[in-house]
Amino acid sequence: MNHSLFAQGVRARIYVRAAALAVVGGMTAMTGCQPAPSDGSSQMAITPTAQMMAPSEARAALPTEAWDTPIANVTSVTPPQMARSTAQGATQITATAVSVLTPAVTPARIAQATQVVQAAQAMQRPDIPPSAAASAAATVATAFVDMPFGSPSSSRSTGPRVASPTMPYTPGQAHTEFGAQIDGCVKPPEQSMALAREIGFTWVKQQVRWGDIEGIDGVVHWGCLDQVVAAAQKAGLKLLVSVTTAPAHRRTLRDTLGPPDHLEDLGGFLYALFTRYPGKISALECWNEPNLWAEWHAAIGGAGYAQMLALCYLSARAWAPNAMVISAGVSPTDDESIWTHVGDVPFLKELFHYGGLSYADCVGAHANGPDGVGEVALITPRYAALADESRPLCFSEFGYALPMQGQAPKGFEWIMAHDAQMQTKQLIAAMRFARDSGKVRLAILFNLDIEWGGKGTNAPYALVRDGDSWTSPAIDQLKTFLKGA
Repeated sequence: MNHSLFAQGVRARIYVRAAALAVVGGMTAMTGCQPAPSDGSSQMAITPTAQMMAPSEARAALPTEAWDTPIANVTSVTPPQMARSTAQGATQITATAVSVLTPAVTPARIAQATQVVQAAQAMQRPDIPPSAAASAAATVATAFVDMPFGSPSSSRSTGPRVASPTMPYTPGQAHTEFGAQIDGCVKPPEQSMALAREIGFTWVKQQVRWGDIEGIDGVVHWGCLDQVVAAAQKAGLKLLVSVTTAPAHRRTLRDTLGPPDHLEDLGGFLYALFTRYPGKISALECWNEPNLWAEWHAAIGGAGYAQMLALCYLSARAWAPNAMVISAGVSPTDDESIWTHVGDVPFLKELFHYGGLSYADCVGAHANGPDGVGEVALITPRYAALADESRPLCFSEFGYALPMQGQAPKGFEWIMAHDAQMQTKQLIAAMRFARDSGKVRLAILFNLDIEWGGKGTNAPYALVRDGDSWTSPAIDQLKTFLKGA
């Protein structure tokens, strides 16, 4: 999480329009990942993005039959028919996706392209390159926000509705499950999992900072995540992974606090993630707080994020069809600043206008304060109404921070009035509201034991801190509540 809304930065809002279509026309087999080494190595190489071609060049470079193949044939053929060779398989599915998206992008054509991605599920064979599904998914993601549905102020009911949630939802009847966020890359994950189970949580969340684990050579170092996944499996806990931060070498700005320049790079990483841990990831949160400059060093806006969310959703459907996809939890703000952030409500309105609800099983939310703004009881009805009650909410973070040794991090002065008794009361109240509302599918407590040496903005939220031997008295009350949840 990051509530440092006073960080320096520059924000520019954009609506993605016809320029995106030019990119779509030039997509070829763009992203590739090599399977995990058979020797058990924790590294995986992701090939760099290929140079984009102009639409005419792309069309000329591909086999004629790839453009002429009817969509019905593509979705019904077997893997050997779809790809007689590795190269043809990669171009076939990408070319078909592009052909149904041009020259006129319509909801029907988007639905057809989605079928292409679904057909890619059958292509999970060693001789079929993962770039096929990643490319098709990126094609759809890049194109769908540019569909001619009018200006952002027009009714979003005219937007695309081409996907149904993985987990059906009846408004007001969501069964709430609870979990806690850990950092298994800093502390032994077995220790955190044991504490989560003892308290009564059934989920754990691990943030996967892509930019921290992929080297400039494209090699991903999976070591700590391997341990987290194994520990969650052993403990019988469901695992939510929150993927965020692109590697610096995949961004023009050369930092890790934002999206990749090319979305298909993220598609390649998601392929690597899902296929390394088949059936072991229960939910994916697509990025973290993209309405803050501190988390999204690029043009901030729901339209741009909608592209990424579509890619996350389609990638999950191809490689982890049972995983729940959660839109990024946005930072709750009651204002906007041209320097640092976009308000959560206008950001979500724009996201939903551009069809974001079609690419999420659950609407992500954060409720970590400040008081009177970032609270579960305030956010739940607000976001549910924005989503027309069509999706449940998933609080990928909710928490209550306390000062440490009489001090608070910069920008968190509002926590100075908090105490342990208030923390217990507020956490239980938030969980009870989530459970009783019937609108919340998942609520993840932020956080269980993330302290990072007592520095930064995470430690004040931790229920357990080794650094100053702190254990929150709220733990006993949480155990009691969860027994009856």
